Amino acid sequence: MSDTAERKAVNQTLRDTMTEFFAIMDRANLHGMKNDNETASKILLTEATVGLAKVRAITQPRIDRPTAELRQARDDAEQAVSRASTLLVATAAFGLLGALTLASLIVVFGLTRPMGSLVAVLQRMAKGDTEAEIVEARRGDEIGAVGKAVEGIKAMVAQKAAEQAEIKRGGHQQHRRRGAGLRGDGGCGDAGPGRRLRAVAPIRASRRRGRALPRHRAGGLRRA
Repeated sequence: MSDTAERKAVNQTLRDTMTEFFAIMDRANLHGMKNDNETASKILLTEATVGLAKVRAITQPRIDRPTAELRQARDDAEQAVSRASTLLVATAAFGLLGALTLASLIVVFGLTRPMGSLVAVLQRMAKGDTEAEIVEARRGDEIGAVGKAVEGIKAMVAQKAAEQAEIKRGGHQQHRRRGAGLRGDGGCGDAGPGRRLRAVAPIRASRRRGRALPRHRAGGLRRA
C-alpha cells in the first residue's frame, strides 16, 4: 500500500516497532500468567512504555498530517466560500446597476424624448406652426397613439387656421368694396357722390317750399 519509498520505509519502521511492542506485551502477559507480577510490572513500566513511546512517535505524525490536511481543506473551503460570496454580491450589484442603466435608457429613449418631442410640437402649434412633422405617430405603441392624437389636433388647428384666413380674406374684400363705393368708383350698388347730390337736391327744394308756404298764408291774412 506504499506508493513512495518514504512511505514504504515509514510503514516498515512502524511494523517493526509494533512487532517489538507486541513482543514486550506478550512477555509481560507470560510473566503475569506465571504469577510473576513484579517482573510483569517491571516489563510494562520500562520496556512497554518505551515501545509505546516509539509507536506514538511514529503514528502521531501520520495522525497529525491528515488532521492538518483536513484543517487546510477546511480553510481553503472557507476561503472559496468567501470568494464565491464576494463574487456573487459583486455580480448581483453589477447586474442591478446594469438593469437600472438599461431601464433608464429605455425610459429616456422610449418615453422621455418622444414625449418631449410631442410637447415641442404642441408648443410650435400653439405659436401657429402647423407644418411640424410628428415622427412619433409612426410608432405602434402608446407613444404612437399619442402622436396620432397630436396629428389629429394639428389637422384641426390647420383647418381652423385656414377657415380664419378665409374669413379674414372675405372681410378685407367687403371692406375694399365699401371703400370703393364711398369714393364713387364702385359699381356694385353703392351710389357715388354725384348721384347722392342729385338725389338730395329735390329734398332741399321741397323743404324750402314748405318753409315758404306759411309766409304766403300770413300775408293773405294781413291783407284780409
